[in-house]
Amino acid sequence: MKKINRRKFIQNSSLLGASILAFGASSIHPFSVHSRGFDLLIKNTNIIDGTGKPAFSGSIGIKEGKIVAIGNLNDVEAAYTIDGSGLYTAPGFIDIHSHTDTDLIFNPNAESKVRQGITT
Repeated sequence: MKKINRRKFIQNSSLLGASILAFGASSIHPFSVHSRGFDLLIKNTNIIDGTGKPAFSGSIGIKEGKIVAIGNLNDVEAAYTIDGSGLYTAPGFIDIHSHTDTDLIFNPNAESKVRQGITT
């Protein structure tokens, strides 16, 4: 069996995570749920989609806990709206390396993870 060092493991894990994110982002249809609206809408944010492309300005629509649309969603209704002006959002990022796991024992709501930007 071939041995792998920590650096190579992290590189491979990052590449895999970025690939999964890119595949997931490519299947999002920005106009699929406009007529029904969203549970949560993050408007006017700088979006980093994990594909390696520069950040772009847009909005993120969330329905039933899932990202269902990314793009120009300014004319869409939502139960809750967050103004992301001047902020960056990286939807769907998965924690592949963090040292706050033991904190979950004391704070099961994972507040420390959320403050780091980890959503999954």
